[in-house]
Formats: sequence, C-alpha cells, structure tokens
Amino acid sequence: PPPPPAMELPAGIGDVATLRELWGGAVTVSLPSSYNDVSDVRQVPDNQEVFLCRETGASIIFELLDLEPGLDDATSATHFFNDLATANAAAESAVTEVRHFPDVSTLLPPPFPPCGGG
Repeated sequence: PPPPPAMELPAGIGDVATLRELWGGAVTVSLPSSYNDVSDVRQVPDNQEVFLCRETGASIIFELLDLEPGLDDATSATHFFNDLATANAAAESAVTEVRHFPDVSTLLPPPFPPCGGG
C-alpha cells in the first residue's frame, strides 16, 4: 500500500520538527520535538491525538469527526464548532469563516507556539 499522507507543519520558534504517526500511522505529521504525546501519560479518546508542551501548557490537538448526516461541509464545521463551544461552556463563540481545502497537502499553518527554550 502507499505510504500514509504526510502533513509538513512548521516547528515552533527555535524547535526541531519531528515526524510523528497519528492514529497508528494512518497519518503522519511533522511536529515540534518539544511537544510530548499526551497518550503516553493519560488516556486520550480514540478520535483524538494530543501533544503538550510541559513547560508552557500549550497543546496541539488533532481530532477526527464524523460527517453529520444531512449537513454540507460548511454547515457541519459550524455545527461541530458550536457543539465544542457549548460543551466547554464558552462565554461567547463565533464562526467567522469556513473554507474548503480540497488538497490539504498544500496547507501551511502558522508556526506552533514555542515550547520553552526549544
């Protein structure tokens, strides 16, 4: 079978990126090496991958969501965002934009928050 898709994401300032496997290797991602896999110390839901900087408390969370029957992509994204805001008792929340990216390999997110001295 072909190798899993890789997402190349920039490391935090002064940090080195390390290739990590998500969901048993179904997806790989380049993350700052200073972020630790939370599942090494506590249980994480099967649909999530969580990485934490012990020094600053910054976290990087990947989450798989099911399609919501009867909702298009944009409406589904807003639904899950609002569901998360409600579950966390957010004082306020707003969806300002929903965009569709047909080829996620072209996405370049901003650098991750620095994790201490790197």
